[in-house]
Amino acid sequence: MRNPWIAVDAATDPRVLARELSRAHELALGRDEPTSGVRELVLASWRRSLAAGVVPDADGSAVRLAHDELERRRAVSPLAPAVHAIFETLANLDGDARHVVAIADAEASLLWVTGDPCAVERARAMGFQEGASWAESDAGTNAVGTTVALDHAIQIFSAEHLVAAVHPWTCSAAPIHDPVSGELIGVVDLTADLRSAHPHTLSLAAMAAHAAETRLRNDAVARSRRAAEPHSAARMLKRPRAPSPRPATPRPSLSLRLLGHGATATLRSGASEHALRSIELLAVLAMHPEGMTAEQLALAMFGEDGKTVTVRAQVHRVRARLAEGVLDTQPYRLRARVQSDAAEVHRLLAAGRPAAALRAYRGSLLPTSEAPAIVAARELLEESVRRSVLTTADPALLRAWLAHPAGREDLAAARTLVAVLPSGDPRRAAATALVSAITRRLRCVA
Repeated sequence: MRNPWIAVDAATDPRVLARELSRAHELALGRDEPTSGVRELVLASWRRSLAAGVVPDADGSAVRLAHDELERRRAVSPLAPAVHAIFETLANLDGDARHVVAIADAEASLLWVTGDPCAVERARAMGFQEGASWAESDAGTNAVGTTVALDHAIQIFSAEHLVAAVHPWTCSAAPIHDPVSGELIGVVDLTADLRSAHPHTLSLAAMAAHAAETRLRNDAVARSRRAAEPHSAARMLKRPRAPSPRPATPRPSLSLRLLGHGATATLRSGASEHALRSIELLAVLAMHPEGMTAEQLALAMFGEDGKTVTVRAQVHRVRARLAEGVLDTQPYRLRARVQSDAAEVHRLLAAGRPAAALRAYRGSLLPTSEAPAIVAARELLEESVRRSVLTTADPALLRAWLAHPAGREDLAAARTLVAVLPSGDPRRAAATALVSAITRRLRCVA
């Protein structure tokens, strides 16, 4: 099952798809005929945008925030502490793609825009600049506005944009949530020429959003500790009588093995589950500790055809196989303390330990799963590991990545290995041969 949130898969020729979508765009908006080949979530966005009065032949969007108001919005934005973390995460984007990186607030107003200077200047021609509103009601279907509308990461390609002026572009955006309340507080977007479209771009946007949320979460924890220190000191001085302990039901501990084949979910009591659907449900809930509605969980696991009754039946199975206290309802969320091998890889990456992360990365995240949320998380994790390795320029680490199942066809990594090995190094010949071998294999696949 294709991931509905990604517009372009690795096997798609962007130019061919752009032509097909352009014809579909003309049919849908010019003649009001049934449209094939356009994702349903894009069609739904077109309907919302047209109902809001967006004109498809507009020049783009308009700047809504004057300079003073833009500066004020930046100063009070909950995203401000995380801006550096976002830009740092995306600092090593492939220069050939000429990306524009934008950070928007929860209303889809662009507060920070940077990236390749030429691409940034081109984007200004359609109003993609600081202070502009890219909400669906102002700019039609686009990754920033549609992410705000759906609260989900999404890629919008070429003529999937409602406004024709945006058709030369592809954009991928991911939502950023407050780590305490779970509230949507902004969006990070990557925009580039349609010819550079790639499914991994959406994973990169999600990775940047995750980096922002991690930074905000760490800040919140630090503030909480600082606030508690005076109260702790006061309690030590007063030496109050310790209250009688209240009996409490201990939270169960759940271990998730999600990487590679042989996925399992195991409680400390020894109860375990091996069914893929149950593991998928537990993995998705582990990614959303704030909880999910039945509708959100159905969408995450089954896409737009998902049914809440199927989710409820799966929850019942998990409870029957593991324990009643593993997860709560209304919203659905894990009550158990969760440890997972995938989360450990993310932790090591966040700690700046790429070698340890690669050792812990035994394989792809639930490699046989087709659940949209799992597919997106799988791509994000793999690309996160890959980029952490490439940025080290460490020959030993690059060779380890190229020996890993996920990195065996990574032509960029092989070329990087050749580049970092000094002339005359006996390993350079083998690395050069590897580049040639990967190139031949990729040509055969194409």
